[in-house]
Amino acid sequence: MAGTDRRGVVADPNRCRDGCREDCREDCRADPNGARYSFVGLPTSVREGLSRLTRRMGRTDTGADFIVRPDGERVFLEADSGPQFDWLESATGTDVVGAMARRLAKGLT
Repeated sequence: MAGTDRRGVVADPNRCRDGCREDCREDCRADPNGARYSFVGLPTSVREGLSRLTRRMGRTDTGADFIVRPDGERVFLEADSGPQFDWLESATGTDVVGAMARRLAKGLT
């Protein structure tokens, strides 16, 4: 499917803020090292939808993959209940796992 791959990152189901833009022509999940990554804002409807989905799954975090077609339509592909963020952290310098750990630590104190 033509478009730009995106991954919505939810590290707190009440505050989904960012999406990761993956610049590649094919499915970036097949070759994560062959793409460039950067964080971009997500539309409010997408942020709210990912937050609701995360809560419904009974999760505190998730990674949701979707495509943004050339006409701007977003096509949902999947949500990962056990997402891996290490490649994303390495590519962007963002501390996703640390943010999740800090949030969890606050809930335990």
